[in-house]
Amino acid sequence: AQARWLQPSHQPWNLITETVTVPSTLWSISKQMSAFKLIGMIQKPMAPRLATGSNQRQIFFVLAIFCALLPLDIAHLVSLFAGAAAFILLQQLQPEVAKVDARKNDKVKTETQKVEKGSVHHIPAPIKGSHLPLDTSKAEVRKPSAHPIHPRTFLSKGWDAQCQELLEQITPTAEAEAAVARIADTVKQTVRTIFPEANVTGFASGSLVGRQAFGVAVPEVDIVVSISPHILVNQPHNRLEKGQNNRPADYHKVQKSAVRMCTDCLVSLGVLKFRRSAFREMEPKVTMMAPPELGLNGQSVPLNMSVNSVTPFYAAALLTECGQIELRAKELVLLVKRWAKDRALCHAAKGHLPPYAWMLLTVFYLQVGMPGGVALLPPLDQFCRCSHLLKRRVAVRSGQWSPPCITPSVFALFRDFIAFYAKQFTSTNKSAIVFSGQRNQYLHRATMETGPIIEDPFGEGRNVAEGMTSATFARLQEEFRRAQELCSDENSSLSKLLEPWAPPELQFEVGLREHDVE
Repeated sequence: AQARWLQPSHQPWNLITETVTVPSTLWSISKQMSAFKLIGMIQKPMAPRLATGSNQRQIFFVLAIFCALLPLDIAHLVSLFAGAAAFILLQQLQPEVAKVDARKNDKVKTETQKVEKGSVHHIPAPIKGSHLPLDTSKAEVRKPSAHPIHPRTFLSKGWDAQCQELLEQITPTAEAEAAVARIADTVKQTVRTIFPEANVTGFASGSLVGRQAFGVAVPEVDIVVSISPHILVNQPHNRLEKGQNNRPADYHKVQKSAVRMCTDCLVSLGVLKFRRSAFREMEPKVTMMAPPELGLNGQSVPLNMSVNSVTPFYAAALLTECGQIELRAKELVLLVKRWAKDRALCHAAKGHLPPYAWMLLTVFYLQVGMPGGVALLPPLDQFCRCSHLLKRRVAVRSGQWSPPCITPSVFALFRDFIAFYAKQFTSTNKSAIVFSGQRNQYLHRATMETGPIIEDPFGEGRNVAEGMTSATFARLQEEFRRAQELCSDENSSLSKLLEPWAPPELQFEVGLREHDVE
């Protein structure tokens, strides 16, 4: 039978027909040798012809399957064909999924990239101490939020009444302070597993209830882990490698290493959830989320966690003492920070002023910028507690300070605040907000900077606006002009003033959506 199959005169289809006519011969051969041996015997003389065409390969494949099935009995064959039929039936019943053409997909991506080149670009955070122009060639991909923040609505009418209603919503309450204390205590218990000497302090600079614009990007809660620098440098399991030639380690790197260690500990034990890091700033920190059981009304609490940071202490002390001297000064600080946050002007990672800078701007205005030479706040060296934190003797004085007899409303203070800095921060006037006696030196530096100079009275020669770029400074000027126009319009409202900022293309989409709803 093997010799008959291999004759050149036989065509492939005749070969298959003749093999069916001699089942007894094949069965006898399969009794003496296995099917795989038979396939090997057939493969050697047929190899030259199988290499000449695809039809012969198919014939060889069919013969191999046929010979492999010969030793099986009827029950096995029936089960095999029944399973194959069931599999084919299931494949036919499944819904078909349209395949995406890779060439068309690449074309769509190319067209999308061309469109994005003309859209709003991402402004990366500047490197500290660098004045080189930033590379904005990469377009930022923006996705619509699943839970967009809508503009605030007020029950009151008029600017003054709406400002008071807003202040009741954003002022930190006793419940918020208790929630922050719970979070700080939980963090302390966790961090002490790696740093037994650590102390943790929490600060709340706003309300923790309700969803707010940029609530995660700029949290209202600061958690500071205080550890001795000597312990950090000599910690056995510290990630930081000591410098070569026994040189002292960079303390900024030591802080970053400690923040990473605390973050890993908190996340691995499920205490907090990590969101983002900000290691390029003067004080490295990470943004995390506290679980709802530690917050208020079952809401998660975004917070900034840092190690040995002093800015949260300065900010809390300054805000508290401003409220003790004049309540409207504290209210103006909260209102200014809320406006800057809603209009995306206090996200330091994007090159804007940090919230601490907006607090210093407000205090400076209440000392020297009010109309008529009235000072709502005394110089910083006349503060009871903050005066002990000053690095230099302040120079902001307006004579012997005494509490004013008549003070305007919070909205009037905010309107004059906007008008004051709209004149200060112009492209032709590089202003310097200086609290110490080094004003001439700072004014000379302001002519060389891309943005304003805001001196930190509690830090030696520190400019809290050093992260600003030319693009963010232009946006700051634009927002001051917008706020000045709205505050001068009697028909406008606080809802319009605090409308959450969105990129121009998203604003266009929101406008179309509102038009469709109408």
